Amino acid sequence: MRQIIFMKGFTPLEVQRHRRYDFYRKAQPPYDSVRVRTNPSLRLLTGFTIVELLVTVSIISLLSSVVLASLNSARTKSYTARAQQDLAEFRKAIALLEFDTNQAPNHHPIAGLPGSCQQDAETYLDETRAGIQATDGAFPRWAGPYLQSVPKDPWGNRYIFDPDYRCFNNEVGCGSGDYWARVVHSGGPNKSGINAYEADNIVLVLCRP
Repeated sequence: MRQIIFMKGFTPLEVQRHRRYDFYRKAQPPYDSVRVRTNPSLRLLTGFTIVELLVTVSIISLLSSVVLASLNSARTKSYTARAQQDLAEFRKAIALLEFDTNQAPNHHPIAGLPGSCQQDAETYLDETRAGIQATDGAFPRWAGPYLQSVPKDPWGNRYIFDPDYRCFNNEVGCGSGDYWARVVHSGGPNKSGINAYEADNIVLVLCRP
């Protein structure tokens, strides 16, 4: 049964309007008292400030530079060790060449003869006049090759036979002092060539006056 409610002081039309307004007011959410509800776990997802980002980038850059410096240092030590091994093989090959031909690379007198440890001129060890891998035809009793292949150093330089090399820059293999010697050497990281007496050269002394 439909319940009839009489509202005193209102006309039937006003009562109808009042009921309609009351219906819509109850149907709509209470916008006048809206509460923003957030998930508590989302409160931790805050953004970084500019200062925090700059500090983070600075730390990452510092760590990267330290790691790169360590890698470069390790690479240099590895290259130096490999160059020293190559020079040791050249010394053996030159000793065999001298034993067979009684000549050193570039037809110099063998080490140990008077004045033999300081002479001119230099040659690259991959040239035929060096007599290590091939001969230029002027070595008597040549029985090589004394190395199957003449490598380049780890930096891409050609190894050098220098009968009048000056040691004075504390190069690896020279030690301290200022003296002239017969050597085989690498140009090192800066890729220096013949007659370049650089501190980063890798040197093996064959003899000295």
